[in-house]
Amino acid sequence: MIGESKYYEISYLIRPTGGEEGAITIENSLRDLLAGAGAILESWDSPKSRTLSYEMNKSRDAVFGALRFNAKSEEIATIEEQLRERKDLVRFMLLEWKKAPTRTFRARKPTEKETPAESEEAIDEKLDEILKTELQSQS
Repeated sequence: MIGESKYYEISYLIRPTGGEEGAITIENSLRDLLAGAGAILESWDSPKSRTLSYEMNKSRDAVFGALRFNAKSEEIATIEEQLRERKDLVRFMLLEWKKAPTRTFRARKPTEKETPAESEEAIDEKLDEILKTELQSQS
């Protein structure tokens, strides 16, 4: 189906050498890459420093981020090719992303146990009755 838009996600690892400012610069360049391909950014996870469970490129530290976007399926090959050419990414993963359906909630019907609270006067009358019976039993 030519021209059909789908949701995708790019998860990426960046070398930690540039610090936080460098990671933000790289994230912005990735956003520009997506915009140049006609993709519409839906959501993202800002780059955060992570300790990796194993060494990659002689380092156990990296900066992880993710971008979720909507793009035409024929543009994905171009985006992936441009990502492969980048030297600032340690690794990346491009996935088709299933957007979670919006949940709707129906109003709950009240049960028999859920009766409206009694009025303050009715509670006072019951309390008076209880106190009277207690006083009479003590005398």
